[in-house]
Amino acid sequence: MNDDAGAIIPVVMVVDDDAMARDFYETVLTTYGFGVILIGASDKAVDRARAEQPNLILADVRMPVLDGFQLCQALKADAQTAPIPVILITGLAIRAEERQQAQAVGALTIIERALRPQALVDLIKQSL
Repeated sequence: MNDDAGAIIPVVMVVDDDAMARDFYETVLTTYGFGVILIGASDKAVDRARAEQPNLILADVRMPVLDGFQLCQALKADAQTAPIPVILITGLAIRAEERQQAQAVGALTIIERALRPQALVDLIKQSL
């Protein structure tokens, strides 16, 4: 995606079944100059990622149909979406098993949703 001056804008796809969470991420990310693709249904995310080719995907861990781990595994199994970095997000405290599972499915990391907006943006910038 390009801005009005022709500069490339990184695009982050947010996959979360919670509309308030999607709104929060959209506000934070657009404030910091990112393009945003919002998806509320995890089962639609792989097709959209294939079509849109975002620079990074933020995915909630606890979603119906495909949870974040399953979604990440599906993204990494697809040649068109495998190179896209994935950060998993959870609203609960992260257990050691979840960190191991995130690593096993190919996620960059798993973070708690309560992360400060600036810390989230810094993590995304480091991951790009």
